[in-house]
Amino acid sequence: IIEARDFVDMAEGLGLMAEVDRQVARDVMRACVSRMEAGGSPDFSHFVNVSPQFLARRDLVDELLNHAMNFCQSCNVALGPVKPIVLELTERQHIVSLEKLRADLQPFIEFGFRLALDDFGSGYSSYLYLANLPVGFLKIEGWLVQNMQKDRKVAGIVESLASFARKEGVLTVAEHVEDAETARILRDMGVDFGQGWYFGRPQLV
Repeated sequence: IIEARDFVDMAEGLGLMAEVDRQVARDVMRACVSRMEAGGSPDFSHFVNVSPQFLARRDLVDELLNHAMNFCQSCNVALGPVKPIVLELTERQHIVSLEKLRADLQPFIEFGFRLALDDFGSGYSSYLYLANLPVGFLKIEGWLVQNMQKDRKVAGIVESLASFARKEGVLTVAEHVEDAETARILRDMGVDFGQGWYFGRPQLV
């Protein structure tokens, strides 16, 4: 078994990231349908990472949207204009043009998918994404979360991100939450959701 990050690095190096995204997104949609058929709430969202390489492949985008429409019809749940799938964009992804990225994302946005910025606060590109894309979620970089109890400046950054997001109507998700005290501090800061071993270990879809 190899670490997920190593696997992703290898897939990127081999030019296979679009195909990986294709399979993962389909598996996530199947899991979403199974959950709702079992009586799960349509308000629960499934997050899936997508790469610029995938978004640039119009054939894969059209294929995934067709699968999404079929899955939405098959689950027999009356979904509104907002669908329970969130596409994650991360800082590590290299983009050539924000205009092109926005155009590539548009079919998903029109269908009702939402956008999340993964690892927010890890670099400059995250702020470009936030300023130029219709973002619904900010996932606060795990390093900030892990170090906010050690450094008041880091804590101030996390609290400022939560405050800014709240004013903009964007939901926040703190990454790498590993204990109850961290979860409490984040909740007091106004962070909406947490992700990490405190809430649950990674599981197969």
